[in-house]
Amino acid sequence: MPSTSALIRIAFVSFVAAGSGCAQPPTAATSLPASLAAGSGGTRTSWHASISLLDARVGDEDHVCAVLALSNPSPIWVNALTATMSAGGHHLVLERMPADSHPTEAPFPCDATGGLDETRLFIALQPTSAVTLPSGVAYRLEANQHLILQLHYLNATDAPLNVRGDVELVEAPNNVAWVEAGSVFTGTFAIELQPRQAGRAQADAIIGFDPVPAGMQRHVFALSTHAHHLATRTSIHRLDAAGEPSTLLYESRNWAEPPLTKFEPALTLQPSERLRLICEYVNPSDRVVRFGANAEDEMCMLWAHVYDL
Repeated sequence: MPSTSALIRIAFVSFVAAGSGCAQPPTAATSLPASLAAGSGGTRTSWHASISLLDARVGDEDHVCAVLALSNPSPIWVNALTATMSAGGHHLVLERMPADSHPTEAPFPCDATGGLDETRLFIALQPTSAVTLPSGVAYRLEANQHLILQLHYLNATDAPLNVRGDVELVEAPNNVAWVEAGSVFTGTFAIELQPRQAGRAQADAIIGFDPVPAGMQRHVFALSTHAHHLATRTSIHRLDAAGEPSTLLYESRNWAEPPLTKFEPALTLQPSERLRLICEYVNPSDRVVRFGANAEDEMCMLWAHVYDL
C-alpha cells in the first residue's frame, strides 16, 4: 500500500442493457487513475468501486454483479463506508469473496442476494448511505481481497435510463486493535397480501452473525429495513421479557428510501434477545402478492450493523 493517501477507483463502465434484462454484453472494465484523498487525523487510503449500465429500457428490471480484486498486499481494516445510487437503483450490495473467486471484466446478470452475514460489508437502500463505525470497530479485509458488487435496478421512468452505484471504503489505521464488525440481513418469507386489502408481515430475529463469545455482549450501531412499493410502514421493536414490543427502535414510512438509523452509543442486546420487525402494506391490486425479489413482489427484511465486545 502506498504511504501516501490514494483513492483507488475500480470502475465497471458502459454496460448496455437491451430488451428485457441484460441481453447485450457489457464492455470491459476500466481502472481509473489513483488520486489523493484526505481523512481525519491525516491522509487515509480510500477504495472506490462502481458498477453502471447505460440505456436500461423502460420497464427493465434485473440484478447485475461485478467481481473485483483490491490490490492491498496485506490485510486492512475499514471503518467508514459511503454508497450512492443514481435514479433507477433499488439496492446495492457489497460482499467479500473468497480468494479463489475470479474477477470479472464487466458486470454480468446475477441472482438476487443479500449476501451472507459472515461476508457482507454493506447494503445500500438509499440514494446516499454513509456509515462511520463506532470508535475501535472496523471491517476486516484480507490481503488482495476480492469483492462482489451487486446492483438491483428498475427503470420505472418513460425513457431509457443510465443507472450507477458507487461504494467508497475508507481504510482505518493499522496500528489499532480493532473489534471486527459484522452485519445481519434477515426477515420473513411469509408474505401473502390479499387483493384490495391491508396486510401485515412480521419476524422476530436474534441479531447476530455468530453466537456471542463468552463474556461479550452484542451491540447494534445501525438499523434499516427493506420492503417494496406496497409497504406503508416498517418498524423494528425491542421486545420485553414476555416477548411483547416494548421500545420502538426504528420506523419508516418511505419504502423507496428507508432511513438508516444510527445509534450512539450502540444498542446493547442480551445473547437471546430478539427484535421484532413489522411490515404493514396496502394491496390495491386484484392479485395476491407474495414474497419475491422483483418489484411486483413484496419483501419484509431487517438490516443491521453489529459487533461483539
